[in-house]
Amino acid sequence: MKPPSRTLLPALCALALLRVTDSTAQDVNILEEGAFESSKGGEPTGFQWAGFAGDPSITPNRFELASDPGTPTGQYARITVPNGTNKQIATLKLREPILLPPEWIGLGISVKLRIKDYQQGAEPWHGVKVFARFKNLNNEAVGGDAAVISVKESVAEWRDYANQVVVPTGATQAVIEVGLWGSAGVLEIDDLRVTPVRAPAPSKP
Repeated sequence: MKPPSRTLLPALCALALLRVTDSTAQDVNILEEGAFESSKGGEPTGFQWAGFAGDPSITPNRFELASDPGTPTGQYARITVPNGTNKQIATLKLREPILLPPEWIGLGISVKLRIKDYQQGAEPWHGVKVFARFKNLNNEAVGGDAAVISVKESVAEWRDYANQVVVPTGATQAVIEVGLWGSAGVLEIDDLRVTPVRAPAPSKP
């Protein structure tokens, strides 16, 4: 789906590897390409397919951009993991990290998902997941590896999901990743949004 036009924040754009938008509000999307309306090299602009995919003689997983003719949905991302390959991982992730200013104490993450023919994997943690993975200045992982959003069922119509995650101490960058972990089905992804949660301004004496 096409996002509204936005004003770029020059200072962050000069530093960040991912383009972000200017806002003093906490509900403005800092991802410019989260609607998946453009692509480059077969991948959504600003994102990359990750996991096991490619040669169909090795794995039947498919990554593609799709649309529903005759509807206003626009373009969206689709990941297909056929049943019988439940130990596969197939995801869509940001190509470059979001750089985190010190005043950002959390991230709000929302996305539209549609899930067809879902088959749960063998482990309880398997499923459709949205992860926020944090690293420090030394490019070391910080803050563990918990899913921000988790779904374990088919969803016939587009459904909105949203949650917030705290930025771990020492984190300076984050990468968002959406996909199927250890489970099978057709996962369709649209309108991925990341919004900053800023520390409250100091109260005046």
